[in-house]
Amino acid sequence: MSGSKIRPVYSVAMSNNVLPLPAKSPDDRLARALRHLNLALQQQREAVEDLRLALTDLDGAVGSLSHSLEAYSTPLQDLQTRVTAIHHQSLKTLSSMR
Repeated sequence: MSGSKIRPVYSVAMSNNVLPLPAKSPDDRLARALRHLNLALQQQREAVEDLRLALTDLDGAVGSLSHSLEAYSTPLQDLQTRVTAIHHQSLKTLSSMR
């Protein structure tokens, strides 16, 4: 054994084109996890803001639709009254013809 050479571990890794990674401390892992968490929270904040804008647009569209339907409501009720009156009149005419 006195004549054998001991090769360092990193030389094997480098000969295989793999770079040795430094040992990560728990603080490094926590810092990385915190960065990823902050990024995810920022993306979530942006998504919530996009949702709020979409809901505001939807509210405007529904309000416009409601206004349009209200504008048609009275004429449609008047039409229904006239159609019902014509229907009753036609039934009276038919029964008088028999």
